[in-house]
Amino acid sequence: MASSAFAAVVDRIQSLPGLPKLYTFDAPPSDAGAQVYVPYMVLEDHGTGIEYDFQKTAMEVTELVLHVYGNLLSDVDTIVERVKYNGWGISAGQGLDFGALPTLTIDYGNLEVRRMREQRFAALATGKDAQRIHQCDLSYRVTLYRYAASS
Repeated sequence: MASSAFAAVVDRIQSLPGLPKLYTFDAPPSDAGAQVYVPYMVLEDHGTGIEYDFQKTAMEVTELVLHVYGNLLSDVDTIVERVKYNGWGISAGQGLDFGALPTLTIDYGNLEVRRMREQRFAALATGKDAQRIHQCDLSYRVTLYRYAASS
């Protein structure tokens, strides 16, 4: 069970079928004794900001960036679509976009997972044969509304 929005997003992404390996903060040069090659994903935590809207209501906004790497742009696009919607329509909330974070254990009133930006580009020449690989960065905001207990 996750006690932070970041950990809950990691759990959610790892629960989606058909995705490459997810690393947090950086991809290692090797994993289980083998060199790491694309496709893979890296999730970075860019911090949580706190706003107090009214009395003791806290709005916590966690900003995350998911880096998706693949050999071809079409590979990256396929992974990105799976992360966003998990093969469903946008209103179904079955992917990360507007979806639930079922392992989040902290007490909150409302939750929203919203993609704020999506940027594709050719990354450095770091593929298996020093070829150029492709990347898409998905920037997300996870907003939790936390309310003071009623008396």
